[in-house]
Amino acid sequence: MSKQEQEEREIAKEISKDFWPVIKILRFYVVLRRFGYVDTLIYSNNPDQIINVMTEALREYISYVSSAVQREIKIRGDNKPAYCLVVAKKGDIPDNFAIIYDDVVYGIDRQKQEQQENETKSEQEKQQGQSSEEVSLEEYCISPLNVIFNKENKVEKVELVYIKEDKIKDLYDKILSDIRYARVLASLAVSGG
Repeated sequence: MSKQEQEEREIAKEISKDFWPVIKILRFYVVLRRFGYVDTLIYSNNPDQIINVMTEALREYISYVSSAVQREIKIRGDNKPAYCLVVAKKGDIPDNFAIIYDDVVYGIDRQKQEQQENETKSEQEKQQGQSSEEVSLEEYCISPLNVIFNKENKVEKVELVYIKEDKIKDLYDKILSDIRYARVLASLAVSGG
């Protein structure tokens, strides 16, 4: 292994440990097929441009968070409530994304969702004197989530990822000092969970 490969491996370990929320946020954009943010990290030679694009990506993420909807999602066979930044129908994203990006794409418990929708629909139909047929489609919750497990390896808590300002500043400082941080970050985001 060359010195450069060893250094990049160390950078990858550092990013995975210290900046994993940013990796998940970028994966969120990859799943949505919004590659502009990741492409800039890969192809730009201007650290200032990379930082501007990262700032824009994080700002847009906050926008998604503000309009998130809660759904019951499937994690390791359990159903847990979680905030979904995007709810996508099967076919809206490539089938393999649910496997490759399993830390960002989660199946929605349609049975519970349909039960809630049917209760709402029944009430509306009673008011309007109508009835309609229900069509069940598999849906996905697309969100960069932090899944916390208990000692028995059961899902204890599910929350949206969050990155503190001081960590963002640390990442920007690293990118300014060595552009390989941006390249490795992009590589980790695209490679999946």
